[in-house]
Amino acid sequence: MTEGPFTEQEELQRKVRARKLLTWLMVFAIVMFFAGLTSAYVVSMSGGFWVEFKIPEAFHYSTAAILLSSASAQIALVMMARGKGSSVPALLGITLVLGIFFAWSQFQGWKELVQRGNFVVGRVLMNTGTYGVDWTIRKNGEALVLENGNFYLPSQGADARPLNAELDEQRNNSSSY
Repeated sequence: MTEGPFTEQEELQRKVRARKLLTWLMVFAIVMFFAGLTSAYVVSMSGGFWVEFKIPEAFHYSTAAILLSSASAQIALVMMARGKGSSVPALLGITLVLGIFFAWSQFQGWKELVQRGNFVVGRVLMNTGTYGVDWTIRKNGEALVLENGNFYLPSQGADARPLNAELDEQRNNSSSY
């Protein structure tokens, strides 16, 4: 064992190792987070009722905005690394404007979902709009039929019983995702 401080090379190697370890820990944490979300989604869909609804147009705009803002931020990083710093403020300004637009469009999309009855924690029958166009309820992958205010499984044919009482007790898990 050596006494005294580390050499510059040893100090650099230690920093690189520490950064690599932290990077791998972050990658592992992110992968586990998405694995947990995916498994929760799969479990939520199995065996129960699932509400399919039309995605608000604002979410399409927000997706485009976040992709474009990521691209402009990356281009600013590349320009700075190449020594062309004069264009960086404009690119970062574009990134900021796109980020603000992203946040605004997310609020608009969620506002529209709530107006249609899709809450983070809500009931299946709270949806509004035209059934079959704006929203549909599925049980085990099969779309329910709405006749005279009652929901039925079409596979049950003439013996079908209304599912409204059962639906009234069900939570709308799809809104949460």
